[in-house]
Amino acid sequence: YQRRVRGSLRIGGFSAPPDVKTSHATHKLEHKAPHKRLAVQDEQEFRMLSSLSVPKLRDLSQRFESDCATQLDAVKAATDERTAMQATAAFRTCMGSIVCPSQAERFRRMLEDKSVDAAQVDAAYTDMDACVERFAMAAAQTMANEQLAATKEAAKECSSED
Repeated sequence: YQRRVRGSLRIGGFSAPPDVKTSHATHKLEHKAPHKRLAVQDEQEFRMLSSLSVPKLRDLSQRFESDCATQLDAVKAATDERTAMQATAAFRTCMGSIVCPSQAERFRRMLEDKSVDAAQVDAAYTDMDACVERFAMAAAQTMANEQLAATKEAAKECSSED
């Protein structure tokens, strides 16, 4: 499920820049579709991302800390690259189960189904991980917007005191 505005993806105030290619001969701009990792995949994900707020992010952060503590501890304790990669995948899967439940469930089903080949499992993980990444980008933008609003409010208060 994609929402596009003038060639760019729009999620809760976040607009991914359009992929633009310039032809120097004609100086024409050609717009390409956003990279799949930036494209929201379904309506449930779009609703979640577009409803992000600072209080909701605080709640999600607490949920990550409680529900994914074991996986995060494993990431911190990893001593070699292979263990770190496995622990990170487990942590991202836990995060995905919270913010991208349909993609995480699909990945889990693929992982458990012995008739599914490794390429399909990898594709399901990639979809879920991309959703987690979109969440991280939208969360960062939400926090930046909040900080910008607070800075503008503080500047307005300072100028009104003069």
